[in-house]
Amino acid sequence: MIETEIKLRIRSAEDLARIARALPEPLSVRRQVNHYYDTPDREIQARLAGMFRVRRENDVWLACAKLGARLAADGTLQSTEIEVPWLPPPDWQPTDTQTLWASDLKPIRKLRDELGVADVVYLGAMKNERTVHAFGEVWIELDRLTLPDGTPDYELELETDHPEVVRPELEALLRRVNVPVEPQTRTKFERFLRTRRA
Repeated sequence: MIETEIKLRIRSAEDLARIARALPEPLSVRRQVNHYYDTPDREIQARLAGMFRVRRENDVWLACAKLGARLAADGTLQSTEIEVPWLPPPDWQPTDTQTLWASDLKPIRKLRDELGVADVVYLGAMKNERTVHAFGEVWIELDRLTLPDGTPDYELELETDHPEVVRPELEALLRRVNVPVEPQTRTKFERFLRTRRA
C-alpha cells in the first residue's frame, strides 16, 4: 500500500515532551529495535529507493519493506510499504540472514522473487521509543531514537491520506505549544547509515 507520512524534526527532548503534554494520554508506548538489511552494494536503497528492516516492537516481530520512497522538502514522505508480523524460529538472531532471506514473508518475496534482490547482509540496529497519541481522526507518533553513534534524535510522525488537511491542524498545535520544528530531510534509515559505526 502507498503510505503518506508527515515527518518533522524535533530539536530536543523538552520540546517533544511539551508536544506530548498538549495531546491526550498515549494510546500505547512502543519500544522498538529496528534491524536493517541491504545487499553489500546497497541495491535496495540505490536501485529501489527503499529499505528493508525487521523490527522488534515490544514482544512482536515485524518485517517491512519500503520502496520508491520520496521525501519532499516539507517533510512529507511517500512510499510503498509492505509490512507483516513474523514469528521467527526460537533461536533466530538478527545476524542470521540466511534463515531470514529463505522465509516466505511477503516483503521478502517481493524483494527476492519479484525484484531480484538475491541476498542481503546485516547492517546493524537502532533503538526507538514511540508514544502514540490520538489527534482527531489520525495518530501522532512521537519518537525518541538513539542513533548508532549514541546521539539522541527526536521526531514527530503522522500518517495520513490527506496531508493537506491535517498539516494546518498540526501546525496550529505546534504554534499553541510554542515548539519550533523543521521538516525531516532524511529517513530513519538514512540517519542510521550516516551515524553507523563501520
